[in-house]
Amino acid sequence: MEALVKDLRYAFRRLLKAPGFTLVALFSLALGIGANTAIFSLANAIVFQDQPIDNPEEVVHLYRKMPGFDAGPHSIRDFVDIREATGEIFTDIAGSAYTFVQVDEGDRVETIMGEMVSGAYFTLMGLDAHIGRAFTADDDVTPGGHYVVMLDYDYWQRAFGGDTGGLGRMIRMTGHAYEVIGV
Repeated sequence: MEALVKDLRYAFRRLLKAPGFTLVALFSLALGIGANTAIFSLANAIVFQDQPIDNPEEVVHLYRKMPGFDAGPHSIRDFVDIREATGEIFTDIAGSAYTFVQVDEGDRVETIMGEMVSGAYFTLMGLDAHIGRAFTADDDVTPGGHYVVMLDYDYWQRAFGGDTGGLGRMIRMTGHAYEVIGV
């Protein structure tokens, strides 16, 4: 124990003699710990938390095997091909992908985590909107057509103060106007 105390005293004296090095080292540690915490929080929310699905034993995740990565994403064209080819095997197919989006709130732009989903996603997962409506298959018929968005409950509380008057309102995300259809 005495050796540990001596080592700590020596280390502290050395750090005081080189304050620039000490600041860079502390900044690097803080940045690394912060980045690690952010990534783990995201992974925890996406991967490790149970999903609120009615019949999780009936859900099948399809991934594309890529060199060095066994759970790669599918392109939209792949998704359409898989949906058409497996019509007799699965009840339905829904696609989803996590992404960062920029929400333009007039005087400021905020980057938030979002999830792009196909029209059948909420129906297939047995989920419904808290207020308003969920996406339907009609919402993804026309590429580039009428953009609609469902808001996360926390974002709805923060941006709209929980006001249901936000339904039907247009918000700008990543350069496009989206109609808020549900929460």
